[in-house]
Amino acid sequence: MVDMGGLDNLIANTAYLQARKSSDADSKELQRRRRSLMLPGPQSCEQLRQALATDFHSLCEQQPIGRRLFRDFLATVPAYQEARGFLEEVQSWELAEEGPAKGSALQGLVTTCASAPVRGHPHPFFSPALVTKCQAATTEDDRASLVELAKAEVMAFLQDQPFREFLASPFYDKFLQWKVFEMQPVSDKYFEEFRVLGKGGFGEAGTNGYMAPEILMEKASYSYPVDWFAMGCSIYEMVAGRTPFRDYKEKVSKEDLKQRTLKEEVRFQHSNFTEEAKDICRLFLAKTPEQRLGSREKSDDPRKHHFFKTINFPRLEAGLVEPPFVPDPSVVYAKDINEIDDFSEVRGVEFDDKDKQFFQRFATGAVPIAWQEEIIETGLFAELNDPNRPAGCGEGSSKSGVCLLL
Repeated sequence: MVDMGGLDNLIANTAYLQARKSSDADSKELQRRRRSLMLPGPQSCEQLRQALATDFHSLCEQQPIGRRLFRDFLATVPAYQEARGFLEEVQSWELAEEGPAKGSALQGLVTTCASAPVRGHPHPFFSPALVTKCQAATTEDDRASLVELAKAEVMAFLQDQPFREFLASPFYDKFLQWKVFEMQPVSDKYFEEFRVLGKGGFGEAGTNGYMAPEILMEKASYSYPVDWFAMGCSIYEMVAGRTPFRDYKEKVSKEDLKQRTLKEEVRFQHSNFTEEAKDICRLFLAKTPEQRLGSREKSDDPRKHHFFKTINFPRLEAGLVEPPFVPDPSVVYAKDINEIDDFSEVRGVEFDDKDKQFFQRFATGAVPIAWQEEIIETGLFAELNDPNRPAGCGEGSSKSGVCLLL
């Protein structure tokens, strides 16, 4: 007898693989679009130069392109490069796994800080008081505390003259060009690409079973706490194999699911729920944003919850932790074809003049950090910065190409 479930899965996988394939024509079209992309000229950046806040933390730490260009600028001045190198060594120590190697790295950092400057020439970024303390450090706790102080002094140093020089350099000019490129308007033609990428914060639709109460009540405004609610739904589903307010494959109307989410308290019937898992789900699934983990107060950090006690977040964020499971990109993880349709309920969307006016309020980089990360990851950052890159030869503006390339 034919296994219809297996057959459905085979068909779904085959269709998915076919959709992923690119023909030679598609590849040539992609190359043509890449060649057509160009950064705006420096003359188009003057208005932004006057308007953009020159905040060190935002420009040189938070924004990936700004951080990359500031790092490149520091490499042009030996003293600045030395400061950057010290911070990189500190980061390596912070991310190292516990053990003798981490202890040796800490000792090396303190030794660097304790090195006496040449007579008559004070250290460019370590204070004399810090140097003296590092020379006298004897315990590991003392060394760790001193390295944190040294890190703070180096950061203060970089935020002063190096940052001012960066703002007057061609590296900052290049950053402004990328910011203008980032701020291009989104048209309805490319709405779907940006929606898939999560760009633009359109918020016109959500996934049933994951939407926070404030979305379901259609409040005039809501913010990031809705993401913490969705996080709670995801953790619950990973433990129980179902979302918090609907059993697996249960047929529930949107209105019933809405009422359950608004009124019912989450229940933990699956035996896999630990006390830590129950607690974090309750906190993430709080009905009001003010009571929800991650948004109860300014210092409310979900990473500190006991549920995550085994996770080294700095190493995780640096990509140094091997995931226990990596999805196979050639496999569709659905038992039958019908499940694939559940991911999106947007059908037959058409845009009128009102929608077009709405799109004018958004830009390709409405979420700058994510946009800049993708620009770097896709190779466009290096490609468009290459001084030897030939001039674009395709028709069309850059705003029509960058959406498709990402």
